Amino acid sequence: MIRSHEEQAAPRADSERRPLRSQHAVLGAYATRIDALLGTLGKGTPAGEGELEARLLLDIFRRQLLEHFAFEEENGVLEQAAASAPRFARRIDGLRSQHVELRARIEALVPRRENDGVGWARLHESFVAFRRTLLAHEQAENDLLQRAYLEDLGGGG
Repeated sequence: MIRSHEEQAAPRADSERRPLRSQHAVLGAYATRIDALLGTLGKGTPAGEGELEARLLLDIFRRQLLEHFAFEEENGVLEQAAASAPRFARRIDGLRSQHVELRARIEALVPRRENDGVGWARLHESFVAFRRTLLAHEQAENDLLQRAYLEDLGGGG
């Protein structure tokens, strides 16, 4: 499940963190369901069973993820950390650039047409790899933001 970096780090009002926390919970739930469904389809489920659901869930997950990245970028979560701890600026730029890569990867994962010859086993493998990368990205954000805010508060380094 995607962990909320704002839960760990932010000396911000709880009402400002709640939307990100909710987004992470929703994304995690979708990713878990998609993983299970693609795993089943990849094992040769009879044609048609679950395919429409998989396509719809992948598209919803894609849209939610893109909205999540936009929300993070527009709310200045990373910028606040850079202002609090300028020595992390290069790492923060790297995390921002990962959003571009992750956007491209999720776009490539979502089947566009019903008869596009989706190989479900391959799609499942690709989704699992994507999810692993996304979780690592979120963890890197969590770690960086936690360090930046703790150091800003004089909590250590």
